[in-house]
Amino acid sequence: ALDPATPARVALVGDMIPSLLTGLAEALPSAELGDEADADLVIAAGSRPALRDVGARMHAAGRAWLPVHPFDGRFQLVGPVVVPGEGPCLECVALRWASTTPFAADHAAAADAVAVVPRDPSLDAITAGFAARYAARWIHAHDWLVASTVLVVEPKVMEAEAHAVFRVARCGTCGPRPYAGIVSPWRA
Repeated sequence: ALDPATPARVALVGDMIPSLLTGLAEALPSAELGDEADADLVIAAGSRPALRDVGARMHAAGRAWLPVHPFDGRFQLVGPVVVPGEGPCLECVALRWASTTPFAADHAAAADAVAVVPRDPSLDAITAGFAARYAARWIHAHDWLVASTVLVVEPKVMEAEAHAVFRVARCGTCGPRPYAGIVSPWRA
């Protein structure tokens, strides 16, 4: 954890509409924006394929990062801070989220089809604020609450709620070997 008086080095990456990335930069005024390689935290805002690419790089490097998921028309997800080997990864979040839908088997294909479209500036401001808060809590305090919860913003009803998310035992990315990727009817 960094001393709050020390400027954090943050990298903003992804293919999300630039207004969200600009909002994040404005919401983190004490942060020094830099390259992914020397950042204290990488914040990735983008499509699911872009987030998977960032997740693969961060997992291989053993570095923490914060995903800002694409808005799917109903929900905007922020987090959790992904800490390789410690908490849930991006795939765990996707598997847990899919398990709450009536079309779990088709969820990945449907979610991947979400296009990066022009965004609502007010939703970008809300999302950037929440992402900046998650980032600050991780960088300055290593607050494990932000590494174990996904924030679900539902703009239609003006609600935001943190949901606990756990590692998935059969996760192909972070699940324990030799069980990773094995389908089990008894586990989510």
